[in-house]
Amino acid sequence: MPKKEGRSRPIALTLALTGRDQDENAPKLALHAVTRDGDILESIEVGDGDAVKLSEKAMSAEAVVVLSAETKPDAQALKEGYRLSPAQLMRAAEVSGILALSPSRWRPLLPFGLCVDGSVRKCWWWPVYVKAATAQVATAKALSSNVGLATTARLGLHVATADRILQNLQLRRCHPVCEGIVEVYERTCCCWPIVIPPLIYDIRERLRRLLERLPDIRIPPRPLPDPIPYRKAGMFVSGTLDETALNAAADLAFLESAPFEAASAYVEARPYLLRMICSCGPKIYRGAALIGPDGQFSMCYPGNPFLPVNCHREYAFRVRQIIDGVDTVIYDGAAAGIWFDSDEDITLTTYDPDAIECPGSDLPIPTDTPFAMLERIGGTEAWNLKTPEPTGWDRAAVTSYNDGLAFPAASVAAARGTYLDRNWGGVLGLRYLFTPSLKTQGAKYYRVRVAKADINGNPIGVPKYMDDPMAWKYWENLGGYPPQIKIRVQSLNLPSDPSFYEIPYMQDHNWLSNYNHAHVDTRKFDDGRHLVTLELYDSALNRLAPNNALDAAGSDTKKPFAYEWWHDPLDATDPENTTNVPYAGLTHMFWWDNRDCVADITKLINTGIASNAQCQFMSGTGSSTFGAEFRAYHPYNHGDPSKVSFMHSWRLRYWKGLGGAEQSLDTGSEPQDPGLSATETFATMLGGDTKCTFSLELHVDTKTFDGSSILNSLDERDIASFALDMTP
Repeated sequence: MPKKEGRSRPIALTLALTGRDQDENAPKLALHAVTRDGDILESIEVGDGDAVKLSEKAMSAEAVVVLSAETKPDAQALKEGYRLSPAQLMRAAEVSGILALSPSRWRPLLPFGLCVDGSVRKCWWWPVYVKAATAQVATAKALSSNVGLATTARLGLHVATADRILQNLQLRRCHPVCEGIVEVYERTCCCWPIVIPPLIYDIRERLRRLLERLPDIRIPPRPLPDPIPYRKAGMFVSGTLDETALNAAADLAFLESAPFEAASAYVEARPYLLRMICSCGPKIYRGAALIGPDGQFSMCYPGNPFLPVNCHREYAFRVRQIIDGVDTVIYDGAAAGIWFDSDEDITLTTYDPDAIECPGSDLPIPTDTPFAMLERIGGTEAWNLKTPEPTGWDRAAVTSYNDGLAFPAASVAAARGTYLDRNWGGVLGLRYLFTPSLKTQGAKYYRVRVAKADINGNPIGVPKYMDDPMAWKYWENLGGYPPQIKIRVQSLNLPSDPSFYEIPYMQDHNWLSNYNHAHVDTRKFDDGRHLVTLELYDSALNRLAPNNALDAAGSDTKKPFAYEWWHDPLDATDPENTTNVPYAGLTHMFWWDNRDCVADITKLINTGIASNAQCQFMSGTGSSTFGAEFRAYHPYNHGDPSKVSFMHSWRLRYWKGLGGAEQSLDTGSEPQDPGLSATETFATMLGGDTKCTFSLELHVDTKTFDGSSILNSLDERDIASFALDMTP
């Protein structure tokens, strides 16, 4: 094909960077003549005021791309650079002889004109629901007090249920992530002066569509080792929590019920909602940075620090780790819609259980004195366990009514309706602290045994040593970019006797977090108080005893180490209070009870007249009242109100006909056997109808937990059906 006349003629221009301040540095630029396939035909470097001479070869290219001279002209850079066609250059040469670049074109080419930094951490899945519950509770209270909403059912989560989650779930520690790379994406958003009220309808519609795509999430989540399937939960993308999805139900409920003035203030206070009505450009990949040893990252790149009025710069990130040869995305804020303003403190949180965090230990006491201590039960720090002070290596005297329970209350009455004086149940994951210097004292193995306690706290019966298979994973950095991470597995059980576990000292390997040293399945033991004892052994399987042990056996080997008891804090600001235990073992008392609560609707009551008939059709006037007789309690304190109750609370609620809204009839925290509910009038229940059918549910909630989650399977409920007929 013949070339267009003049297309490939060499030209000369003068580079002019307009809008530059007198004291402002100008970038050294590189002009790259590239083909359609991205091949570079010719490159020249020029500065402000320099002559630009493009050869015939350069002018035959597909385009001339302008980059900083310090930028490597790889495929990505050439794709994102400022592109000029030969025709544009030819016209500039003919008209003015000047190649003028505006500030928006040349300032982004300044070397490292913009920087972004932050940190990466790994957290566990419980905080997600704490945050969700917090948002729901706050919204419900705001609705109730500010806009007079009669019920919180529209929130999709009752205030009582949300409060229960907040009380139940124990926040796990977060660990920094220090292996991998962070990819940085940028976009520019412009929020021109916006009149928010007319846009509330649009925000609500977007939230409705989002909620339609979200599956139901079980709350509270089931306990380990079966965590919520975060990859399929709708709120997560590659272990990344989608803030908009998390708060969608609460936000929609508020925006549907609040007046426009309150709704506008609500939207303005939430950047993720504002982004729905701002105009944002496409995301642009700006580069990648290695994560430092403390979880920090920083990356600088050429960019324009100046933006139009009412516009701002936002960042999203992806975090990748090469785990066992697989390129794994452990955080994907770009996909989850998580953007940070440029002036925010940027913390990237992954909930991916496979993510590799930094080596080290979350020691509650910063010391290397040789000692052992119970650190956590599931997700609960051990000082929340009301264990009496040991009186021997395998015993602890009962001194209080709530010994062995979690989160002790001042009295039986003070624990009613709260998550204080909580009983244990299910499988308890025990995490001990073995300080590194214990290794120098010869401590190589440990054993954990369980014995039933009598009324005085002495062990009775045959103790059971835990011998479940126990294996911990650790990782090794094989180098490379990104770092290649290899996962390895180490069994802790001694093959000849699996009740002996090798101590996994923190300095030995980069252990993955969230492992326990023992698992006590409380369902395999009687309900009641039990004694859980830790013993240490040397490589020859001789039991070790501290030098100050008062009950060391003749076969024990005494060593200069200590057992420490981490107990209730001296004050609210110092939870790290320990007491030395001068015995040959470390014993804690646990009180567990795996029995179900009791829920039984025994009678329905029409204006004071009770009936236990199976089919009930109630007639009355609008002022007639409906109520119920019922039983709600935990078997432990059945018939004895002076005993601690392992029931948290009960609630009676009813539904009208098909698809009727949930309504509360009564709630309480005192055990009932039997109890009489509050009443409601026929007129209120029928709500304008003269007759309809109803369903009544009694739900009894347990306090029982495994240190991480309530054991919802021990809740109990009962359902009754009836019909109301209102006559004049």
